[in-house]
Amino acid sequence: MVLLERLLRRFEYDADLITAEGGEAMDFTPLRERLGMQEGVLDRFDAEVAD
Repeated sequence: MVLLERLLRRFEYDADLITAEGGEAMDFTPLRERLGMQEGVLDRFDAEVAD
């Protein structure tokens, strides 16, 4: 799961770079929702450990 979160963050970072260079904006929110990772897997893991 952590690897998937890292990949998503990298995709989002790369998408921001493409947008900054005048490319088309990409929204990864639907993908995150579909995967159940809206807040990020690391945030969810931290909450589970605190319980």
